Amino acid sequence: MKRKLLIILLVALACNGVYAGEPVITLDSIISRDPYMDLYKSEKYTHDESQRVLKYIKWDNTGDNLKQDSTFYRYDAQGNMIFKEKWSYPRTSKYSGWKGSTREENEYYPDGKLYREKGWSYFQPNADTEGEWYASMGYTYTYYDNGKIHSKLMSSGGYSDGAPRPYVDKLMYVYTYDEQGRLKLEEGFRKNISGEWTDADSRKSYEYCNDNVKDASVELYENFENGEWIPSSKTERRFDGLDNLILVAYWSYDETTKIWKGSSKTEYTLNSDGDVLSYLEYKWENNNWTVSRKSESQYDNAGNKILTHSWTIKNGEFKDDSETEYGYDEQGRQNMSAYYSYSNGAKKGSSKTFSIFDEKDQLIEKISYQWSTFDNNWEGKKKEETGYNENDDIAFVKEYSFDGFDYLDKYMHTYYYTVHNTGAIAVSESDLKNFKIMVQSGLIRVEVPDEVPVSFYDLNGKLIKDNSKVCGSLSSGVYIVKIDTQSVKVIVP
Repeated sequence: MKRKLLIILLVALACNGVYAGEPVITLDSIISRDPYMDLYKSEKYTHDESQRVLKYIKWDNTGDNLKQDSTFYRYDAQGNMIFKEKWSYPRTSKYSGWKGSTREENEYYPDGKLYREKGWSYFQPNADTEGEWYASMGYTYTYYDNGKIHSKLMSSGGYSDGAPRPYVDKLMYVYTYDEQGRLKLEEGFRKNISGEWTDADSRKSYEYCNDNVKDASVELYENFENGEWIPSSKTERRFDGLDNLILVAYWSYDETTKIWKGSSKTEYTLNSDGDVLSYLEYKWENNNWTVSRKSESQYDNAGNKILTHSWTIKNGEFKDDSETEYGYDEQGRQNMSAYYSYSNGAKKGSSKTFSIFDEKDQLIEKISYQWSTFDNNWEGKKKEETGYNENDDIAFVKEYSFDGFDYLDKYMHTYYYTVHNTGAIAVSESDLKNFKIMVQSGLIRVEVPDEVPVSFYDLNGKLIKDNSKVCGSLSSGVYIVKIDTQSVKVIVP
């Protein structure tokens, strides 16, 4: 869905300076009220002078008990998040009061790569006892000159017998890559008697069928026991002539019988566009693969998926299991999905949604339906109307519930923003072209000419998405966006 995003960065490509002429828009709060205007939920963000989130508070007055989460953030001079701590209230309905939830501590190299990350947990046996934080798990990283991870030191702690256990180094992992930059070998080591990381513990090896595929054809996992390598599990993949995945199988090794046993397998049939037309799922039975489920999909002339139907095997026969229908508007945007299930051969609906978009591809209305067992048809369940402000950010979401006859007011969620006029920063005369990086919760979007390559990485240098201007479904944190030869660090709230 195309719309202006919440945090906007305007960067100059191949230059020494950075533009900041456009305003930065930060989401400050979301206030939710019921039809009587009583506050029942709220979310509030506090930002620093660089518009980074310092505090996030979520307040929920639904149910029998007041619930509140507070999360605190700190950053270093380069903008890297070095501290994140979350507290919850109450712990349970029985023990009210604040209780620690999670804590993260991070350190970075001067170039911004993650050096060390450490996770903490909170132990509180009951409401009358003061809790305490204890270190639970963490990693320390080194890197090759190309930015890929060279080693990862795993450390762990815990809590037992009323006290934190020591936080100690456990395993050292060393990584090797092929000429295409793909992971070829992960080796795990334990300390020897002299304290050096030389005693073999485990390894994962990766084989690729050609230079183009990103996923390994074979992934083999082994453990080092009693002086020899013992297989543990493996994954096998097959690809067609266009490098599309057509089979994936998971195996486990029976050390007693010294044979491989299947866990699960899926075979795909594709059309000429690489879309999945059907797939078969297998289970391991009597030392052989047996089909357990199949699915088939249909597409319209524009390549949009319009139907998926699935079957399961019962008593040796395929039985209808579920079906999903998809609909699209005149602009090709998916605006409908309906899910059905089967019981004793009878088809009945489970859930259905219908969406309406405006000329800017912004969602403005979404209706959810449920299945009526009275007349075996869809009936209303919930409706949401979304409005936008002059910056194309969400201004409100209004919820309605269906009472069997009409949609009644339920909740109003109102969004509040601050527009930061950051002014302009001088840029050197060597500027060639500009690009925009726009960031929203869980999403990074880059505006750049089509011929300029864009790729997205996490702070460990792992490629998340390549040759794309949009990267979604991201957790909050710091990411690297590589635009042509320029790398930019981006914080996703």
